[in-house]
Amino acid sequence: MDEVEHGGGYFEVPREWKGTQRERYYKAVEDLRSARQQVLERYDALVNLLNRTDLLSWPGPASAPET
Repeated sequence: MDEVEHGGGYFEVPREWKGTQRERYYKAVEDLRSARQQVLERYDALVNLLNRTDLLSWPGPASAPET
């Protein structure tokens, strides 16, 4: 896939594809949406697993070190 990089460090589907290569544009958008959904689902599964096994612990609210 041809991608356009922006200064912010991200890529996007070229906008001109929407007018000149509609099928390609919408396929790329759907592929990105699907990949995003898979990442979110796997992240949720990982966090849930860590919670169940008590491996995910938060240090609590930020506070000054004890003296």
